[in-house]
Amino acid sequence: MKHSLFSDRCKFMDYQFTKYRHTDAAGGANMHFLAVLEEGACKLVSKNTTVELQAGDAFYIPLGIPYHSYWYGKPNIRFLSFGFTMFPEAGSVKYAMQKLPSDEITLSLLRAIPRQRQPDSNALAKLYTALSHVLPHMRYDDANSAEVVLENAKHYMIRHPEKRIPDVAKYCCISASRLYAIFKEVAGVSPNEYRQELLCKQAEDLLITTDRSIQDISDSLNFSSPSYFRKILRKYTGKTPREIRKEVVSV
Repeated sequence: MKHSLFSDRCKFMDYQFTKYRHTDAAGGANMHFLAVLEEGACKLVSKNTTVELQAGDAFYIPLGIPYHSYWYGKPNIRFLSFGFTMFPEAGSVKYAMQKLPSDEITLSLLRAIPRQRQPDSNALAKLYTALSHVLPHMRYDDANSAEVVLENAKHYMIRHPEKRIPDVAKYCCISASRLYAIFKEVAGVSPNEYRQELLCKQAEDLLITTDRSIQDISDSLNFSSPSYFRKILRKYTGKTPREIRKEVVSV
């Protein structure tokens, strides 16, 4: 079943031509594009970036970026293009025009997407499956990158407050030391302090809404011990677990 709702928001195409072609997109890309160059070679040129591609390379072009593309056939040029406007990242996260990891999994996921001018739900599901696979490996736009990394890290930590800082850094594709520097520079706190505050909010919810033991809550939130859990909870709430539960009972 085709969905007209997506007809002007997505375009999945298999482009083929010969020898040479130049595309002027100086007005800005009208969609995000995931693509695979199957035959020939290509050079993508924007104000701050040049991306050179060979057959077998996957790549990404962000919505709105002004650029020129130069295609060279040997003798043929063929590429799979998946254009879409609905990017799943929240807030101001922006990614650079770039060559993507072209491993077997990435290429097989992209090649499995049906090429349709008006994608159906199956094609859209395959697109976002492929995008979720490459997203953790994509490079941010250099502009305002520290703020972008911080926002992305915070969103991840809110969804997964139990994760360790090295896990958060890995998700953001940077080192733990770089993540620490960004938090201190932009947010004025360490990533661990931000994480602890999130954990304390989650702990308060568990203390108020369940009768789980302190040991169980401490373990589930990955605290090293119940005593350390009590110490951190008091630091951020000014209360012990028992005092938090007692307040609820007395209301």
